[in-house]
Amino acid sequence: MWWIALPACVILAVKVVEAGSLVRGRHLHVRQQLHLLLSVLPTDGAHVRCTYHVPVKVGWRRRVRLLQAFDYVGDQGGGGRPFEVAKGIIGVAYSAKGTRVENFSSDAEYRQRMVSEYNYTEAEVGQRRADRRSYLCDPVLDESHKVLGLLFFDSDRCGFFTLDEANPRWHMIRVAAGVIRGPLLG
Repeated sequence: MWWIALPACVILAVKVVEAGSLVRGRHLHVRQQLHLLLSVLPTDGAHVRCTYHVPVKVGWRRRVRLLQAFDYVGDQGGGGRPFEVAKGIIGVAYSAKGTRVENFSSDAEYRQRMVSEYNYTEAEVGQRRADRRSYLCDPVLDESHKVLGLLFFDSDRCGFFTLDEANPRWHMIRVAAGVIRGPLLG
């Protein structure tokens, strides 16, 4: 029987490695596109960073969490962090399957609204950076409106991100999202 089990295990292992390679390749594509976008995005001196979050099922109950697929482009760190779908701007964008923009004028407003509107506790907000003033989260959807991932941007300048069609940043992000979406569907 070993002569049947051994090839089956080898085939299964190869398929697992292929699937992991495909996912890493897709994340690399997204990272490269975000890097390119950030290099041409008009920042007007603001510090901007971006990343990509993917829904993953974890635990024996297969709960969905949002995993930061790689470190921030335009900054360091963050890659591999899990986030609850019921919390934060990415959680709202994921659940609503729609773009979310948020701007905060001060640390106090950020901390208060993250608790009142985005389901964070005071302790959780105390552990987060409060130096970001403008956020944009844009879900990448497939044809059946399943969220494949979330493009996430933040800036240290309040009002930096808007959904105003006249805003060149919003236009560039929408175009980049279309470029990013294509290979993710394949």
